[in-house]
Amino acid sequence: MKKVILGLIILSIAFIVGCASAPEKSSEPNVVEPTTEAPDESLDSDSGTSSDNNVKGEATADTKSGSKMVEVSLQGFNPSTITVKKGDTVTWTIKGTGSHWPASAVHPTHTAYPGSGRTKCGTDEESNIFDACHALTDGQTFSFQFNEAGSWKYHDHLSPSLTGTVVVE
Repeated sequence: MKKVILGLIILSIAFIVGCASAPEKSSEPNVVEPTTEAPDESLDSDSGTSSDNNVKGEATADTKSGSKMVEVSLQGFNPSTITVKKGDTVTWTIKGTGSHWPASAVHPTHTAYPGSGRTKCGTDEESNIFDACHALTDGQTFSFQFNEAGSWKYHDHLSPSLTGTVVVE
């Protein structure tokens, strides 16, 4: 009988913890655009410059002229595709639990954006590459100024399946 009661207590605690840690549902609907291509399975073979097949929406509001914001969470990048002008700065802000490391594709080298590369982290060139170079947590930010026109794929180095695209006009 004691084993049954102990089992019920453990099961109840597990249920309460599971409910408490469930992600909050947003009141904003997710916008998903249809695609005719299959999503990328891996960034390893991707050049980092093709179009993103997993579009959640495009950013339309500037926080200030020449600056765009992307939120990073366990669900990914929001928006996952953003269009900016050459010379604009994009800031990634970590929201919620978990650590994230925004960086240029291709995982794990981060070399898709010209001049970028993981080997430059910890050097004098670190401030000039599209790579946070370390894990960020809730509230922390990473900003990068895009001076090269093109469609630049990026990912979360700690969760490489989370990807996005910055289109620089």
